[in-house]
Amino acid sequence: MMRTSLLVLVVGTAACATRTQVPTIPVASHYNCGDSTFDRDTAKLARADGDGDHYVNWPVSPTEVSTVESTVPHDGHRAIQRVWDTSRGTARTEWRLLSAEVCRSKGSYSYVLARWMNGASVDDLSKDLEVDHDKARELVHDALLAAQKRYFRDR
Repeated sequence: MMRTSLLVLVVGTAACATRTQVPTIPVASHYNCGDSTFDRDTAKLARADGDGDHYVNWPVSPTEVSTVESTVPHDGHRAIQRVWDTSRGTARTEWRLLSAEVCRSKGSYSYVLARWMNGASVDDLSKDLEVDHDKARELVHDALLAAQKRYFRDR
């Protein structure tokens, strides 16, 4: 009995040691937001909260009448860029939302959904993102769930 347990332990350890690491989808750092771009590597983090990391171009003078805020949720698979009217003052509570746009990056939910909805297969996404088939399928699944939750919340 002891020999069998030891043999199972040795075989199990060897099997785990030879398992290769499956690559994960890297968190995006560069986003395309309509006519503008946003790069997490060069932007200054203003604050972090439950919504994610907020990168804000704070107004530096009273003559500036708008500012841009980019919010990246903690999963890093999407970003939202908001343009704020700051004409009423430089305090965040005085700002008024002018527009909001979902940003795209390679590996983001919007990127995956756009590619998949336009006919790319999960295998195509897997090759493009350099991940295994199951991880690409999981990303499409998560993107669809996020879209569905938003759809039903906004109805």
